[in-house]
Amino acid sequence: QLVVNKTDATGAVTLGENPSQPIVDGKVSGSLLTFRTATLLNGKEISIMWQGSLKDEELSLARTMGAGGRKLPDLLLRRAR
Repeated sequence: QLVVNKTDATGAVTLGENPSQPIVDGKVSGSLLTFRTATLLNGKEISIMWQGSLKDEELSLARTMGAGGRKLPDLLLRRAR
């Protein structure tokens, strides 16, 4: 779920069976989107940084985890019709 209001992005991210995570610090600039979410890993909260670009009906998202910037698999989302 993603809601864009001018340059702010809000909503939540749900991946698989994991609980929904709220979008924090969501920003939109042209076709670029950035935000962060948090997840628990071994009992500690870890930030996930998201960077995306919108082209036509597709949103391509890259993710990095934590302060070390470990890259996670990219996601490609298509708008449901």
